[in-house]
Amino acid sequence: MKRVYIWEYRNLVEGYLDSPAVRKIVNLFARYNNRWLSPSDFYRHGVHTTIAYYLKAMADAGFLESKYENRRTYYRFKEEYVPLIEKLYEKWREIEALAENGG
Repeated sequence: MKRVYIWEYRNLVEGYLDSPAVRKIVNLFARYNNRWLSPSDFYRHGVHTTIAYYLKAMADAGFLESKYENRRTYYRFKEEYVPLIEKLYEKWREIEALAENGG
């Protein structure tokens, strides 16, 4: 299994995607245990309508795998990135909890 370093994620964010969009993508995939999701799944969770472009860009960059089924494209993180998205998700939840508690 390939090791994934945090700088690889930083390069993705700093390269051509804005952090809030990537954060929402990572959070939703982590929350749903990296199951196949389509852009419409993100829309239902209040994520802005340009999410399809971000998902496609992340797939083109090699972070996501995609499949086309029933006239819809579904995405999920490649297996080697799953531990990274889980760590990021937990870290962001800790930060949000501290912010809510005034810490």
